[in-house]
Amino acid sequence: MIQLIRGRSIFDFQPKFSKTVLLSLVALLCAFPLVGCLHDSPQAEPLADSSKASAQATCQLRIEFGDDGAVKELELPCPEGETVFGLLLAADADERIELDATGSGPTAFIKAIDGVANQGGKGHNWVYYLNDQLGDRGAGVCPVKPGDQVRWVFGSYQPANESEKGAADPQNSPKP
Repeated sequence: MIQLIRGRSIFDFQPKFSKTVLLSLVALLCAFPLVGCLHDSPQAEPLADSSKASAQATCQLRIEFGDDGAVKELELPCPEGETVFGLLLAADADERIELDATGSGPTAFIKAIDGVANQGGKGHNWVYYLNDQLGDRGAGVCPVKPGDQVRWVFGSYQPANESEKGAADPQNSPKP
């Protein structure tokens, strides 16, 4: 046999750990993964509350196609930082509409929705309303929040004047 110190073999060697220290170490290692479960987190909420929260995190998107009266109404997720243009992009990605647009952010421009294209000039064009107010900036920079209602109308745009700030031609932009 292999001799170690003072005539002892390797098989005679016993560690100097006490059972208490060893059990404490094992208990600590087993408890360590559970520490992350102690924090409050959204996943820890009951299912009823989480489905209620997801129901509140949506926006309504209504698309009015003009004189023929065709309308599409969609409910879409509305994550933080979403824009009016982003809702159209989400509907297009879900294949719920067909969107033809260019640019992004401040340069986002809608050319057509479901094949209905802007006519330019004094013709009919796509105009949006946020919570029944005519959009006051580009759709790519206009933020939306859960519960907002976005309405795209294919109609004649009339610039706002001082007495009718934010007005469009009411004949071509009916309220729902």
